[in-house]
Amino acid sequence: MNKIASRKRKRSGQPKLWFAWIRANDTPDITIKQRENIRCTCSPPTNTQRITREVPERRRAPAGYINRIKRTAGHILEHKTQGKQATFHSITCRGPIVMAMMMGRSTAAAVLLALVVVASPMLLAASQPLGAPATNNSRLEKAYVALQALKKAITDDPKNMTKNWCGPDVCSHHGVYCATAPDDPCARTVASVDLNHGDLAGTLPEELGLLSDLAVFHLNSNRFCGALPDALRSLHLLHEIDVSNNQLTGNFPSQLLCLPNVQYVDIRFNNFCGEVPAAIFEKKIDALFINNNNFEFTLPANFSSSTASVIVLANLPRVGGCLPSSIGDMAGTLNELILLNSGISSCIPPEIGKLDKLTVLDLSSNGIVGKLPDTIGNMRALEQLNVANNMLAGEIPESICALPNLKNFTYSHNFFCGEPHRCLEVPHIDDRQNCIAGRPDQRPGEQCIEFLHRPPAQCAAHGQSSPPPMYAPPPPMY
Repeated sequence: MNKIASRKRKRSGQPKLWFAWIRANDTPDITIKQRENIRCTCSPPTNTQRITREVPERRRAPAGYINRIKRTAGHILEHKTQGKQATFHSITCRGPIVMAMMMGRSTAAAVLLALVVVASPMLLAASQPLGAPATNNSRLEKAYVALQALKKAITDDPKNMTKNWCGPDVCSHHGVYCATAPDDPCARTVASVDLNHGDLAGTLPEELGLLSDLAVFHLNSNRFCGALPDALRSLHLLHEIDVSNNQLTGNFPSQLLCLPNVQYVDIRFNNFCGEVPAAIFEKKIDALFINNNNFEFTLPANFSSSTASVIVLANLPRVGGCLPSSIGDMAGTLNELILLNSGISSCIPPEIGKLDKLTVLDLSSNGIVGKLPDTIGNMRALEQLNVANNMLAGEIPESICALPNLKNFTYSHNFFCGEPHRCLEVPHIDDRQNCIAGRPDQRPGEQCIEFLHRPPAQCAAHGQSSPPPMYAPPPPMY
């Protein structure tokens, strides 16, 4: 699958500086192999049987996404420490001298002594080295309980990911990262848990809800079973959750709807089932990956309300529904849309041409009918377009093949009968199994004639434009 690209957009919620520190101290590996081997048993394996899963090229927030937050964080830090613009969070743990410098001399002398008395304990706590055990820190005490519960719930740890999870110094645990608390500059707290690619087996305990300051939670490519704990709904600072490529079950985790700051949701390659709540498309998130599960729902009317830059609903054949004409409303944010093999059965609305920032569009392996709207030729940022394995007909609009950034155009296994020569100039095209005269590996002429004499698709029934015209059959192929 195509690389994930995030768009620059103003975010609300926790300061970006908080997330930037966590991202900077997270594991640096953000790419994965095209294929991964994952043991398919939750409990300790009794044999060496393994299954192979196709996984996308990237499994975590993309590098551009991380670097953008880092740049913003640097600007915030510089702004906060310049002269009188410094804030309480910037100066409290730097001592009373800094505050005195920001005041008039008459005021500074009066408060200096009091600040020494009040601030000294905080300064001492802030000056402790990162690996030092916490004393009287309720946040880290709760984190210790949560992490020990997780360790106990892990039934198999072949890579010894949790081997050093002993003692109260949770900040030294493998995969655990601490930072200054966002609401208390002199307190340390667990900000990130990253156990990606650990091949860990077990379940996820409710005690994880004690990690109240957690911003990043990554457990992808393990063998965790069962449902996500309901207590995750209390993690109000959570910014990224990635539990992809596990064996989690149950309905769509509604806990995600209760997380006000979540931006990155990745639950793909699991065994979740049932309906996906329409409310998920109302959340102000940046990336949504729910593909390769057992969800069964219809694409909701509010689908176009999503502000995500990346939406992947691939390999959900029980989804179904229509592409709404309101899809053009996503023009301000949408960068990648992957709906392959999702049971979509409708025409492609011409309003899709409003998505002028879209770089990847994959609608392959669905029941899409009608013709390709020539408005796609307005999507000048488009790099990859895949509409293969549908029931599209008519001619390929030349404006699409003239897109300046188009590198890959796949429209095989349809019933197209015309192809401008300009399309052959696209770096990578696949036009096999269509009805295009003079091109190799096309459908039999009888099959083309039979299909093209069917009644035209009624796009108006999907709340879209008027139905496309009947197409003349292509000339016979010899």
